Amino acid sequence: MKYDIIGDIHGQAGRLFALLSHMGYERVNDVWGHEERKVIFLGDFVDRGPKQLAVLETVKAMVDAGSALAVMGNHEVNAIGWHTPTSDASETYLRSHDEKNRRQHTAFLDAVKEFSPLHAKWVSWFKTLPMWLDLGNIRVIHACWDQQAMATLKPYLTESNTVKEDAWPVLFKDGSPEFLATELLLKGQEVALPDGVFFYDKDYVMRRKTRVKWWLQGGATWRDLVIGDDIAAQLPAVDSHFVGQGYQDKVPVFIGHYWLTGKPECLSPYIACVDYSAASPAGKLVAYRWQGETELTDTHFAYVD
Repeated sequence: MKYDIIGDIHGQAGRLFALLSHMGYERVNDVWGHEERKVIFLGDFVDRGPKQLAVLETVKAMVDAGSALAVMGNHEVNAIGWHTPTSDASETYLRSHDEKNRRQHTAFLDAVKEFSPLHAKWVSWFKTLPMWLDLGNIRVIHACWDQQAMATLKPYLTESNTVKEDAWPVLFKDGSPEFLATELLLKGQEVALPDGVFFYDKDYVMRRKTRVKWWLQGGATWRDLVIGDDIAAQLPAVDSHFVGQGYQDKVPVFIGHYWLTGKPECLSPYIACVDYSAASPAGKLVAYRWQGETELTDTHFAYVD
C-alpha cells in the first residue's frame, strides 16, 4: 500500500479539499478516495480553524470507508480531557476549564455547542483514535517516537493502541509516568533552556523550555537542536547540554505537531514532519507521498499554495 501522510489540519477544510484533489483523490458520495493510495492523518483536526465539523466529517468518513487511517493528536486528547469529568458526580474535568484552555479550545466548542450530543459524539470518536501506528515499513505518531514512553502506556491501551476507557484519568494525572509519556509522544521532548535564555512562541508567549530534535543524540548548539527556524533565530549559538538516545532504527517515522515553516523538507533520512502551520495565513497543509522507499526524499512532499 502507498500512503499519503497529511499533517495537522486544525479546521482548515478548504485546504484539506484542495490538497486531496491535488493528489488525485476524488469525492464520491461525500467520501474522498483514491484507487491506489490511502491517507494517514496525523491528528490535530480541531481548534484554531473556521471549519471544524467539515474537517471531522471528512476524516471520519474516509476512515470509516477504509480510504484513510488516523492517529491521535494532542488537541484530540485535550478535547477528551475537557469533556470528561474527574468522576461521575463531579463538576470538575480531567482538563481544567481555565481561561487559557478555553481560549485554545473555543473554535471547537463553538462548532459543536459545548456539552451537546454533537460534542459527545465527536469526543467519543476521538477516543477511537490510536496513539500511534506501526505499519512495518513506516511508523506514524503525532510528535515523538519513543519506545520507553510507549511501553509505559501499553498496559492502558488496547491491541490497536487506543486508550482503554477507564485509563483516561491515569493519563491526565499531572506528573505521573503515564502523563509524562503521553506528553512526550504527543507534544515532543522538551528541555529547559539555560538561565536567561528564552523565546516567544507563535502565540507570543515567553518560553524558557523548548522542544528538541528527539531523533538526534545531541546538538552542538541550541540553534542546532531546537525545532523550527523561527525559534532557532531567537536563541544564542551556545552549546546545548542535551544528550538524547536519538532514533537509531532504519524505519521511516512521520510526525506532525511542530508548526514548521518554509519549503517542506525531510528532517533526516528517516524522519519527516508534515505540519507546516496550516492554521496560519502563510502556512500550508502538507502531505508526504510515501511510495515504499526506505529512505525519505524531499521530492515526495505535496502541498497547494
